[in-house]
Amino acid sequence: MPRSKWKLALLAVAVLCLPGTPTGLPAAEPPTGAYLGVDVQNVTPDRVGVLKLSRAQGVEVVAADAAAAAGRAGIKQGDVLLKFNDVDITDREHLRTMLSAAAPGQLVTFLLSREGELWKFEIRLGARPPGSTPTAGGSGGKVVAERPLPSPPPRAGTLKVITHPEIAQVYLDNRPKGVTSEAEGELILEDLAPGPYRVRVSLEGYSDWKQEVQVEVGKTLIIEAKLEPRGPKPLSLAEVEEALQGGLTSTRIAALVKQYGVDFALTADNEQRLRAAGANDSVLLAVAKNKK
Repeated sequence: MPRSKWKLALLAVAVLCLPGTPTGLPAAEPPTGAYLGVDVQNVTPDRVGVLKLSRAQGVEVVAADAAAAAGRAGIKQGDVLLKFNDVDITDREHLRTMLSAAAPGQLVTFLLSREGELWKFEIRLGARPPGSTPTAGGSGGKVVAERPLPSPPPRAGTLKVITHPEIAQVYLDNRPKGVTSEAEGELILEDLAPGPYRVRVSLEGYSDWKQEVQVEVGKTLIIEAKLEPRGPKPLSLAEVEEALQGGLTSTRIAALVKQYGVDFALTADNEQRLRAAGANDSVLLAVAKNKK
């Protein structure tokens, strides 16, 4: 027998004689890693609003075994697991990897979001039953503590704009931010950085409404904008003088003043100028009553 074939034959005998299964092959290793007792799915963008999250993050619990560590700790369907031992959970496989690396009986912490509120759990993990995944159902560990975390301090403010009439366009620093609702005439602008803003409200057929406001951290500022219908421009003092000097009758000028109004007050000086231009008492009375 050639030397090379003789070595191969000895190697085959050695493999067949290894302890383990009847065939001589090594037995499969028992399951390793810790066991939590939940089924989870990745958080997708369409679930962000339902779960009251600010963005797609962590994993959503779709089922929790009441007899396992997670279920006994109070973790339930709809919770979103955000952190494992202060490490952000990126997706389902990431959580499985971390649980596989953990030891049964190890005390771990989970940060989760429930209905938009942050909660922290300390859980002693159980052993993973054969044939199970690190996260799927079964029995688990012992609950050590459960306590809510305080909400993080606010870093932004809110501005609530109410307009009359409704469906008006709202601008902040000349940037469009939305239209007030048809029912209440309201628009709520959240997560605004603190500081000054120039608010402008615009609606077809109405004069723009403007105001400078100051947004503060953790507070809601409510402002109310009453829009004025956009009509003819009121007459100026110079225009009334010109009409008087141009030969229009006092009756006609008084009618124009009543129709358009004037943008000046009837002070002593203005009255003197109008009388010098030929105004009578009817014109002066119309001016006094129709200041815009």
